[in-house]
Amino acid sequence: MSTLVRKVLQGVRRTLKGTRRPNGGQAKGGTYSERVMLRLNAGKTHASLGPKLKPGSAERAQRTLDRLVERGLQPEDTFIDYGCGTLRVGALLINYLAPDRYIGLDIDQRLLDLGREMLSAEVTSEKRPTLRVISPETIDEVAARRPDWIFSNGVVQHISPEDLKVYFANMRTLATTQTKICIKVSKLEEKSARKSPNTWFHSLVEVEGAAKLAGLFVQNFTSTSGGTGGWLVLQTEEGQHLTTSDTSASIQGKLT
Repeated sequence: MSTLVRKVLQGVRRTLKGTRRPNGGQAKGGTYSERVMLRLNAGKTHASLGPKLKPGSAERAQRTLDRLVERGLQPEDTFIDYGCGTLRVGALLINYLAPDRYIGLDIDQRLLDLGREMLSAEVTSEKRPTLRVISPETIDEVAARRPDWIFSNGVVQHISPEDLKVYFANMRTLATTQTKICIKVSKLEEKSARKSPNTWFHSLVEVEGAAKLAGLFVQNFTSTSGGTGGWLVLQTEEGQHLTTSDTSASIQGKLT
């Protein structure tokens, strides 16, 4: 582990109090950032964050990139990775995309710093990725770049039901009528339920309803191999091609 990574992790107990989750709320037992960073600070492995990934994490990241390419991702596309963490998938995207095309957004600068530290100097210099902390100002800044894609991987499960609307409102601000919005959800339940201090499993109805309130509509759903989660594809109200009722019927049929 590099000196910079050690310094970032060593300072977390002193500096992360009050850090907020991407939904704007705090969870019982500490914020999501605080709990994650304390885990990394203790040298533990994590499924998607930090320098010590659990077995299989790298392979899953590669499959995610492959899936995005299958869906039409091109090197010249401007791509927002919303909730990029420490760039487990982001590092692959940065390498695949042309320079200045990758934009990583997350809730805490320390996660972004760890991710940047794990990139080679050559990649950072050549590809020039943009990494920003989520805020109203950065959302407006990044929206001006008119992204072709917005991707969010494993973020929904850390957002409470009442804060889903904030999550989707940010995406609506970032999106144009042509933007492809892909959200990878680890698990969907018939009824939203809190599984741990920082984990929620939502119902499809609630996710779709929160998106609709923000002016986004679910266009397609593809279930993952286990059948409990999958990929949601959304569009803005102006860009949608399917009615909400038809999409809901299609999605419910695939989940049952």
